[in-house]
Amino acid sequence: APPPPPVSPSAARPRAIRDPSVDLGTQIVEGVVVRGFRITQTLPVGAFYNVVPIRQVAEVWRSAELRLSIMVRTSDSLKRERTELYRDIVVDKPIDPSLFTIPAGFQVIESGSTAPAAVP
Repeated sequence: APPPPPVSPSAARPRAIRDPSVDLGTQIVEGVVVRGFRITQTLPVGAFYNVVPIRQVAEVWRSAELRLSIMVRTSDSLKRERTELYRDIVVDKPIDPSLFTIPAGFQVIESGSTAPAAVP
């Protein structure tokens, strides 16, 4: 009998098991009101070529007003930790319109257009 067809590596690996997220309420981070959520998942053996299950926890503190995660803390059962934090947030400062001006020699091309891109 012929050999079975090859299985793609991603199809053969088990997927992460995610627990329900936990609402951590609201607080102020860097002067911005944020709402927090804790997301926990377990990567089973073999999910990312790991030989033991890995438990990952992420706390995400998000500003609805700014539509931005102001702080994200992650940790896992391998004792790795990481914190990402926006600092010195200024909300009421006027934005310089020149930041959104198309530079000379460039043009806006709509998505799906077949026009060639401009090269400066």
